[in-house]
Amino acid sequence: MEAAANPLSRMAGAVPARTALVSSVVARLAGAALALGIAFDQSYDRTEVFAPVVALIAVASCVPVRGWAAAWVAGVGSGAVFYAGMVLTHLGAGVGMALAGAIAGAAAIAWSSRTGGTWPAAIGFLASAGLVGAVMLGIFFTVDG
Repeated sequence: MEAAANPLSRMAGAVPARTALVSSVVARLAGAALALGIAFDQSYDRTEVFAPVVALIAVASCVPVRGWAAAWVAGVGSGAVFYAGMVLTHLGAGVGMALAGAIAGAAAIAWSSRTGGTWPAAIGFLASAGLVGAVMLGIFFTVDG
């Protein structure tokens, strides 16, 4: 086996694949739970719609998928939790979501480094910024108050 070229690759390689996968799933589910907590706690209609949609994306990303798409889906779910958490950082649970998304994303990238490269998970994570933005815009233009 060839030595990893950079410190991040060595760190990703040091995490057992199963541990990385489980950590990513648990962190995404924790982010979804925090999002649902925000939805039930807030009275702002748009937040009450936005948070459950993000939770749904996070939970849906935990469904088993095969091939390169598995890493991409894990990255999208992790990124959705992270970016939604960044939008909601004025709330304590939003900060928790951002942290859960960052952990899930790092774990998804570490896991995908063993199953076909880090690019699918990393690109999915970054692409989810657009997904979260589209969800926000859709809610903004369709939900009053």
